[in-house]
Amino acid sequence: MIFQKPFAVGTFVYQALYFAGLAPWERMKTSPMAEQIADIIDIAQEGIDGPPYGRALDLGCGRGLWSIELAQRGWDTVGIDVVQSALEAARDNANEAGVEPTFLLGDMTDLQDSGVGSGFGLILDFGGVHGLDPSQFSEVGKEVTSVADSGAHLIVVAAQVGTQAWPQPRGMSMEEIESTYPDWDMIRSIQQGTEEAKGPTLGLYLLRKRLY
Repeated sequence: MIFQKPFAVGTFVYQALYFAGLAPWERMKTSPMAEQIADIIDIAQEGIDGPPYGRALDLGCGRGLWSIELAQRGWDTVGIDVVQSALEAARDNANEAGVEPTFLLGDMTDLQDSGVGSGFGLILDFGGVHGLDPSQFSEVGKEVTSVADSGAHLIVVAAQVGTQAWPQPRGMSMEEIESTYPDWDMIRSIQQGTEEAKGPTLGLYLLRKRLY
């Protein structure tokens, strides 16, 4: 996961949270939004012959919960994160699940140097980019676009701006998502609050890279 502050601070914060056994963002996998996310992934798979479906990239994959699901669906999946201990746990979890995603240590603002490769037909950003400083959004957008296939789908889950207080991620508005990915079209957007009364409002977005 990537945090709101500069890269080094974010790495330290997430390392500390994982060390303490705290990963509240993983609750999304069992939250009411999980079913909607599964439906969005189904939409992204429509019209693709498979399985196998092609390459998928999980940005800020953490302990691999969504990477594993994509691999189980038949995607050749790569997960990337800045926290080594989370990646080690992800490999263990994938082994237990009987799938073999690739997990890489790297920064989503520099995907090319992280060795993820290219040709991705599906990219997930479940709470990664929304924790960056807004000045980094366009950088991530360029990196994601550069590794995505023409016609690829991007699924984003982000907290709405102003619904969380520091040190939680700042969040990201739909307008910011659209400006971050100018070569992509917004296909669908869903807004949903969390079960906690004081929790953030989450946005779920599906984008498609334009055909050129």
